[in-house]
Amino acid sequence: MKLARFYTNLFSPFYAPLWAVVWLLFMSTMRSFSLKYRLLLLIVIVLFTVVVPRLMIYIFRKSGNFSRWQFDARTNRHIQYAISLICYIACFFLLKRMDVYGFVACVVVSAIIAQVVCFIINMWWKISVHMVGVGGWIGFVGVFSYRFGFDPVMPTCVILLFAGILGTCQMFFRQHNLVQIIAGFFVGMICARLSFYFI
Repeated sequence: MKLARFYTNLFSPFYAPLWAVVWLLFMSTMRSFSLKYRLLLLIVIVLFTVVVPRLMIYIFRKSGNFSRWQFDARTNRHIQYAISLICYIACFFLLKRMDVYGFVACVVVSAIIAQVVCFIINMWWKISVHMVGVGGWIGFVGVFSYRFGFDPVMPTCVILLFAGILGTCQMFFRQHNLVQIIAGFFVGMICARLSFYFI
């Protein structure tokens, strides 16, 4: 039970852009950039996609005297989406000021698109946001392999394994059903592909 909970938290939607950027900076041709520059980009991504959104959500939850269960309810989830969107948009414009475009910016744009889509869908129907993040990884692997010229089979298989375990954990905790999990996966994959048409 604790291991499944840890695994679900490890692949939280907050971390999806971070894992994609880590892969870009340390496993693609971007590893030829200076370590100082890569660490600076990584710090910006961590701050604006993980630390600041989580801190703001925590402060908002405490100030409103919401329990964790109440705040995570679908009726209140728009607050989390709004906070995350503000942080992600700020991250994109900061990267723009730093003259960082290309694939790192695409990861952030993909996360922004995915959050907007999830927000709209969740107004009427529940979708697995965790699987949106994992589906985004698959979409990025396809684009990265085309751009950097590597065989995508092995990373795709590894991510599909992670996705299968994550989806199983979510059904185990009764957070989502199979249709919601599959829908989230494909939404993430499509948003990742679409982001490259905007950059």
